[in-house]
Amino acid sequence: MANGTVYNYFRSREEVKEATGVELADRFSDKIATAYAKLDNSAQRVTIGMRWFVRHAQEDPVWGRAVSQIFGTAKAMKSILANYIRTDLRLGKKQGHFTYDDEHVALDLCLATVIAAVRTSTEGPFISEHPEKCAEMVLRALGASPSQSKRFAHMALPNLGEPSDNEKMSIARRKRALPAPKVRK
Repeated sequence: MANGTVYNYFRSREEVKEATGVELADRFSDKIATAYAKLDNSAQRVTIGMRWFVRHAQEDPVWGRAVSQIFGTAKAMKSILANYIRTDLRLGKKQGHFTYDDEHVALDLCLATVIAAVRTSTEGPFISEHPEKCAEMVLRALGASPSQSKRFAHMALPNLGEPSDNEKMSIARRKRALPAPKVRK
């Protein structure tokens, strides 16, 4: 595709980047939602989504950087990712897991924590239990009990399915092009 053709659909390079980042986040959100579709517990669903997003960024930093660069925009806040979190927040309040006062603030808390953790995972230092620690703290901030927060944040993650051979090769190429992550103890 010629460079000029892209501008038939987008007004600027920033719009292209935003659309790409939102699409990457939305596709991965759909994958996560499929994996946890049979779970009724909203607190578990929130932790699974958060942890998978951060884990994926740890495994694929190029993906993580693309996703983290676009969040904060109006379009991103209306993305599938935001809608999944909003739905789980509402369900969690109905189920009595969450006691937050303001849904907008609760959504901001979840999204901001995920994106900050994705950035930490892609920029370093690498922290192996970062996804679990972030998920546990978010659940506590939303009103879940400390014991429930810890249990859900450390439960086994559902399988998202095996990546295709093309995805495996693409990830391997990207990993070879990046410096090794710094490990923080």
